Amino acid sequence: MTGFSLSVFLPDGNAGGLRIVNKSHWSGVAVMCPRTEYFSASKREEFHRSGLYLLIGPATDGTGRDQVYVGEGDNVHKRITAHDLKKEFWTEVVIFTKTDNSLNKADVRYLEARLVEIAKKLGVAALDNSTEPAPPKPTEAHQADLESFLQDIHTISTLLGINAFRNAAVMNRSSATGPQGETLTFSMGGMSGKMQVTDDSYILLAGPGIAMANKKGLPSTYRELRNKMVEEKRLILDPEAPDHLRLMADTPFRSPTAAAAVVYGGSVNGRTVWKNNKGKTLADLEAEAAQQS
Repeated sequence: MTGFSLSVFLPDGNAGGLRIVNKSHWSGVAVMCPRTEYFSASKREEFHRSGLYLLIGPATDGTGRDQVYVGEGDNVHKRITAHDLKKEFWTEVVIFTKTDNSLNKADVRYLEARLVEIAKKLGVAALDNSTEPAPPKPTEAHQADLESFLQDIHTISTLLGINAFRNAAVMNRSSATGPQGETLTFSMGGMSGKMQVTDDSYILLAGPGIAMANKKGLPSTYRELRNKMVEEKRLILDPEAPDHLRLMADTPFRSPTAAAAVVYGGSVNGRTVWKNNKGKTLADLEAEAAQQS
């Protein structure tokens, strides 16, 4: 991956306030602010351009996830004030537009549809969108340009602490040390799974072997998470093993214990149950990496 630089400008000097993000060799710009500052921030020119916006807040399902709504508009501010002020969950908003206001209606509809598709597939955040829009069909060349812009949205979203669009398939694991980049295996009580470690996530890989039922003693946070994953069909009945569930897509977690709890359906210590092909636990690998640093 080629290196790049990002700049974050704080117009009022407050790190938790209005933030303007630019990326080297990028024609776009991102603007983020808390809901409490929205009306003052929306006086900026960027809010009156064509673009995308994300409304972000704590999920109401008790899982500790973020809740995200993806929207688009010819004039982002007019769209938000007309349709989204009644939504109570959001505490922050971020918009993505171009410095020359060159995104047209078909462009923002395509980008909106792709972001909804990715967020729904990954399931890292609770998606507030009730429908999954069908993207317009741009020319092959223009689609490549839009996908490049989309990748920059992923990068900047992650920088701003938004994990909804983090894609395990594009994470760079090639330069990882210690447990990063290794495929670790869980096997206990007839349940099994595989996980990869990145710099900031634990990626549970799609596949079979997931516990059908929640076991006694499973913490309520993980119980609610598993139930939600079943409800959203990220965990489905495995047609090849009807006494197990199957994970439908690679899914990032913030801790190895959360990933293990989803697989096992019970209370486990993620740092001791995930092992590499030599039998070393995640805790062992982290200790070795610490000694080498």
